[in-house]
Amino acid sequence: ALTAAEEVFCWGYNYYGQLGNGTTDHSPRPIKVSLLGPAKLISTGTHHSCAVVKKPDNTSTIQCWGRNNNYQLGNGTTTDQLLPSELLAKSESNTPIVINYPLKSISSGGDYNCILDGTNLTPRALCWGKFYYIINNTPDTRIKYIPTTFTLNSQSFSGYFTQLVTNGSINYGVSTTRDKLQSGVCWHYTSFGDEGSGCGYMNYDVNGVFTVGISRIQKISLGVKRACAIYEKPVVGQLNTYSTALDCWGNGDSVPKMVTEVKEPTDIALAKDHTCAIDKNGSLWCWGENSYGQLGTGDLANSSQPIKL
Repeated sequence: ALTAAEEVFCWGYNYYGQLGNGTTDHSPRPIKVSLLGPAKLISTGTHHSCAVVKKPDNTSTIQCWGRNNNYQLGNGTTTDQLLPSELLAKSESNTPIVINYPLKSISSGGDYNCILDGTNLTPRALCWGKFYYIINNTPDTRIKYIPTTFTLNSQSFSGYFTQLVTNGSINYGVSTTRDKLQSGVCWHYTSFGDEGSGCGYMNYDVNGVFTVGISRIQKISLGVKRACAIYEKPVVGQLNTYSTALDCWGNGDSVPKMVTEVKEPTDIALAKDHTCAIDKNGSLWCWGENSYGQLGTGDLANSSQPIKL
């Protein structure tokens, strides 16, 4: 969780050091992560996390911690890190890679991370770790220990890019602007099949792309075979007035369903088997798997309904 004071707290399973506190002890309670400075953005993968940090010298960097078996921490090694380590922003020829801060977004999949920088019309995705993709109906895999540049296909995705989101290595999503409305597109590695994926049941083009059937999207988040979107919906009886709502889909259900417990959500994050959301009052709601205390409720009971912390 990223607080208003720009501090990061983690809790739950900690076998690989993913809580970032220098230990491998699990915790049902939030623990503060020691970073180089205030955190601006955060993202979590299956067993690792990353944060965009403003350092004391007023420069920005990316710090990652947790499991590192597929170079997902981006520090040039495969050694797990119990404390945050800095991203090695150099190419394979050891030349510096210029990252344009502030970033539009940072997102983590199962064993990889992607950041989005550049302008709206010329976005650039930089990814590192182990990730899957599909080009011309052919799945492929890449493992990169340093950030690798990907150009987003303007023929597949029309509009202005505002957010890049990833999940546990089978789906990728981008929210775009079309006619001043936020809509979503999704593309993924298809060896697992479409059934129950975060993309849902759709007709894909040769690059595995389809448009998510929700408009006025503010934010999209993906889990393993699950997805959620925060969007604006009209307020009944009030002309040109909107409030935010939260819809989720996947795990065998391709039709988005509203999460009614979270009123006017402002943020959403999905992990492998649990979800957390923040409402307009700053309250945190979590639901799903809780075997290691990842819901932060102080116990280990699972919950199919959002619980206010």
